[in-house]
Amino acid sequence: MGRSSGGYVEQGSGMHASSQAGASGAYEHSYPQLDPSATAPPPALSSYYDSYRPGRSRTQDLQWHEFLQFGNRFFTIAIFITAFASAWMLLSLYSSQQIEMGLNYSRLVTTNSIFVKEMQVLNLGATGPVFYYFSKPPVYDHPIIWKEEHENVAIEAFDNEQFKFWLNKGSSFKISYDMTMGHGKDSLILAIVKGEDGFLEWKSDPSNPNSALKWKRFRDDGSMSFEVDEDNEYFIVFGNLNSHRLEVSFQLKMHFVLYSKEGAESLCSTVLADICPFPVTFLEKGYLLLSSPIVEQWGVNVWSVKVLYVPRWLMYFLLWGFVVLGFVITKAMIKYFEGRLHYPVDVEQGPLIAPQTVPSSKATNSSQDLAPSAPPAQYYENLPEDQLCTICLDAPKDSFMDPCGHRCTCYACGMRIQNEDSPKCPICRQSVHMVRRIFDS
Repeated sequence: MGRSSGGYVEQGSGMHASSQAGASGAYEHSYPQLDPSATAPPPALSSYYDSYRPGRSRTQDLQWHEFLQFGNRFFTIAIFITAFASAWMLLSLYSSQQIEMGLNYSRLVTTNSIFVKEMQVLNLGATGPVFYYFSKPPVYDHPIIWKEEHENVAIEAFDNEQFKFWLNKGSSFKISYDMTMGHGKDSLILAIVKGEDGFLEWKSDPSNPNSALKWKRFRDDGSMSFEVDEDNEYFIVFGNLNSHRLEVSFQLKMHFVLYSKEGAESLCSTVLADICPFPVTFLEKGYLLLSSPIVEQWGVNVWSVKVLYVPRWLMYFLLWGFVVLGFVITKAMIKYFEGRLHYPVDVEQGPLIAPQTVPSSKATNSSQDLAPSAPPAQYYENLPEDQLCTICLDAPKDSFMDPCGHRCTCYACGMRIQNEDSPKCPICRQSVHMVRRIFDS
């Protein structure tokens, strides 16, 4: 029964030199000394240990180990990022949205086709809205002029009254107001803010002009104009910071810019269905247009709907599978290379006899100091001739030629053959790629 290990030694080193210490002639090894507490071989011994490593050198193993550690850290971070991104998309970005639609409502909703398989619109109230689906973004239509008046709107002490509209880019409005109830130094605040977050910011500090897109304090009549530069929800707010109720009347003239419905691939009306599904083609962006009537329908001028996003679960599973599999593979390979780099070298890759150091007075160079010497010739005098090296006939056949596999020389003679310019097997004359040592048990 034998065990093999790859062999490579520096030019000039040998495995067949013998050493006798003192007059006693005792057999002693000249292996380099190992420090059991060390975690890596000394630089001078790198070639010695690499000579027992098949395939890769220790330096290559260290490089692979560092690369895999980097990869494992990358996938560890990717797991946390994927968990956060998945939760954010499912619970926030693509969670259901409940929307109140007023007159002349024209809102474009887009989604990511990689993670969303279908958009659905659920009608929660009266019928009237119509929904359109496009594969390309629709263009703006001609503006619609709309006017409305509000008489004697009561605003309680330290309270506000807000009017919200969904306005698309290019829309504009002008508000003319008159405070109809108040006396002395009483005043109201008129502010225009964008979005729910903007309204909450203004509400926390209504007397601060910087908390709104436009802000004005008034005591009598006046006007304010505003032009929209982004599709969003806008609030017109009257605030009362006085300790008693005030009233205001105002007229609002608006220019609504609506989206054109031409080119829609499909449509669904709440008159015909309470749930309108719109499948989203993978890797193609979809556009859903929410549209309301421009006049009241049976006394109704506000409609409520809910937009739902159906997840494309396969993409979530593939994303999670990729990062988890990458983490597991790099972790397993790190353990494998840590085993290869373990010091001292393991039994499968190292010599069976523990190395020791004894100063040799016969050493002629540093490479010979690192070469383990063979026992004296008397040690092999009882071996049959067919088990001795076919070249020197002094040492046993403890190596074989790779790739032909002939076991015909001792390791020292085999290394001399390997170090030739054109090494060939002495039996079959086939080219030798490497000489591998055999440890018999």
